[in-house]
Formats: sequence, C-alpha cells, structure tokens
Amino acid sequence: MMKLCAGRLPGDDALCSQPTMTRLENHVQHKDLYDMGWVFVRHFVKSYKTEPERIILDLDDRNPQSVYENWYCKRGNCELYIKEMKDGLRADRMSCGSFSANQFRLFLHATAYVLLLEAKQRLFARSETLATATIITLRKHIILQPARITELKTKIKIEFQRDNPMRKEILQALTAA
Repeated sequence: MMKLCAGRLPGDDALCSQPTMTRLENHVQHKDLYDMGWVFVRHFVKSYKTEPERIILDLDDRNPQSVYENWYCKRGNCELYIKEMKDGLRADRMSCGSFSANQFRLFLHATAYVLLLEAKQRLFARSETLATATIITLRKHIILQPARITELKTKIKIEFQRDNPMRKEILQALTAA
C-alpha cells in the first residue's frame, strides 16, 4: 500500500530500507526543519474558511477564571490529540542521537497524522462509525487490517477480508471516492 501511495507499483523495488531512513534522518539541516515547520503553519492557516489576519498563541489575563477554564478545556483536547499521535502513530519514539533527526521524525509523524485526519474527514464523513473515529481506531480497523494486493495487467486489485468489521465503511468510502 505504501508503494501505491508513493505512485509505485507493488512489484517495483522496495521504497527504502531502515539504514536509508536513518541516513536521511541524520542528514536533515536546521533550515530544512524550519521550512517544514512553515509548511505546517501554512496548512493550519489554510484550514480556515477565511484566512485569519493573525493567530494569537497567548492567553488573555483580564479574566483569570474564564481564561483558566478555557485553557483547561483546550489543554485537555490538545492532550488527547497528542495521545492520539503518540499511541496511534508511535510518535513518542525519539531514539535518534541528534535533535534534528528527532525533530524530522516528529514531523514525519505529524504529516502522517494530518494525512490520516484528512482521509478520515473526506472518505468517512458519511460513516456513522468512522466519521468520529480516533486515529487509533482508524489505524486498528483500517490500516492494520490485512489486504491482498494483486498487480494485474491493467489495474491494481485490492481485496479486504470478507470478515473485516469495517468492510462496509471501506467499500462505501472507496466507491464514493
């Protein structure tokens, strides 16, 4: 499936090996990380219907009780999103020897999170089960489910198991796409 997502055929050579990924992680420059960070900022800004003139990342301290309550609720939501990234995508593994390599790895996990979130919103918007599913649920019931991929002369055939509990939702999403 990764090969298909990368525009390659199932029979093509492997995308890369773990040593290749490690070399890539260890050769990322700070300028590259800075540029990647701006991609996330631009994506965030484009997620609004009308582009905001400014984004404030500060708390208003004029009404401390109200600010505390809003902050606490938002903080709880943020912690849930972080938990989703850590548990659903294994984003808590930062075992590289340098800051840059670990930052790059975190950006890769964040990119995967954004892609899964957008796929969920676009593909499963009409699904009662998956429209509100967490990334952890999507990973467990969609991504990690076995599938048979067959490369035919004119098409790629992807078969999900008949007893897959999300088979109906997957077929509905793929048919609508």
